Amino acid sequence: MRKAGSLIEARPRTAPRPWPLVATPKLPRMTNISRAEPSSVYLSVEAWVAVRKIRQDWMVARHKRISNTESGGRAVAYVISRIACPYCGKTLVELPAATPVYDVACERCEFRAQVKSVETPSRGRIRGASARPLAGLRLAGKLSPPLVVVWKWDGETRTAGEVWIFPLVPWSHIRERVLPDTHATMAGRLMVDYHDLSALPHFVG
Repeated sequence: MRKAGSLIEARPRTAPRPWPLVATPKLPRMTNISRAEPSSVYLSVEAWVAVRKIRQDWMVARHKRISNTESGGRAVAYVISRIACPYCGKTLVELPAATPVYDVACERCEFRAQVKSVETPSRGRIRGASARPLAGLRLAGKLSPPLVVVWKWDGETRTAGEVWIFPLVPWSHIRERVLPDTHATMAGRLMVDYHDLSALPHFVG
């Protein structure tokens, strides 16, 4: 059908095809996980779980307006403004960014600690940082750094649920892990995780 004076032929309207959730390579047909998803790719259960995890991480990063580094800096400022030294009660101050392991220190006594911000409620396991500085402390026979954990942290609104202070974290609760080869920036880097934190004595700030 063509309108008078028109050079463009009228075409029947069709519903737009939905875009796939993520770009996936061609894989052998194994198990159709869900027909509700707008994709006809057949994946194994393990591959489907991995794809969903990648998409969830991508969605979280997409909606973040600040970087993880900036969010961590705000968490340190939050701790300093609300938490006093657990030993002498004096004010905590922020250490220079180049200081390894530690983030805050007491202005009077020798107390120093590292600050970890976690977006979820309190739990037993959290992610840590690079394992190399902690390995140096352990080989030298020193204690692990005290830990200050900010739970339910929102870096954009600068709000949190609770602040827990762990004056002593045994080395048995700190375990190493290796970043996978698929990591975007630090593939193969040795990191640490903190395990069974809820079983350790702590102060609630």
